[in-house]
Amino acid sequence: MRRACDVTLMGGKRTCGCVHYHRASVATDLETVPHLEAVSAERDQPRTTGRRGPAIALGLVFVGAFGLYTLLSLYIGGPRVHPDEERYVIAASSLVEGEGLTLRGEDYGFGPLLALVLAGILRAAGSVDSAYDWFKAANALFFAVTAVPVYLLARRLVSGWWAVLAAVLAIAVPSSISVATVMTESLSYAATAWPSTRSCSRWSGHPSCASSPSSGRPRSPSSRARSSGSST
Repeated sequence: MRRACDVTLMGGKRTCGCVHYHRASVATDLETVPHLEAVSAERDQPRTTGRRGPAIALGLVFVGAFGLYTLLSLYIGGPRVHPDEERYVIAASSLVEGEGLTLRGEDYGFGPLLALVLAGILRAAGSVDSAYDWFKAANALFFAVTAVPVYLLARRLVSGWWAVLAAVLAIAVPSSISVATVMTESLSYAATAWPSTRSCSRWSGHPSCASSPSSGRPRSPSSRARSSGSST
């Protein structure tokens, strides 16, 4: 039902052009769609913020750990672990001088990864004295970045904030003292953590390693069987 309203003008009545609906169902139909869109937008905004929260926290953890460990390592003025630190620095110096990966002409006998990293820093710094603090900063970087693969692994089993806690605990360990030395611990810590994320995703023996990246929840063996059957 609808009717036209009247407008009083100069003592007389004139019909205006607006139309008023008096059926409740019509009014409800007209107001339902905008109302649902507003409610949906309000619900989506907290969810988006909630998804980004752990990722932002992880970034702050990485930056904070890198800065803190770099700052603390500056209090160590020289090599403290003999002869290991000297051995790695000598090998890096041999690479920079074009003599290959050797120890004063003898066979190096260790993995080349740390020596290659130190050689790059040494070439940029120009001398061992100038490069020593940069060596420790690189160690701090390697140790802090380990929080990222730990977070990704934990995210397959727990929620985002619990995964952030796991990342914090992984880099807040006593072995972080190795950051202040020119040793392989920090680099090996990061180098073993990153491949673990790929090896876990390829290991089909445990359902937690086949979790959905979008939901972060483990998939059951039956769901994996259905997905593999559909792909074939």
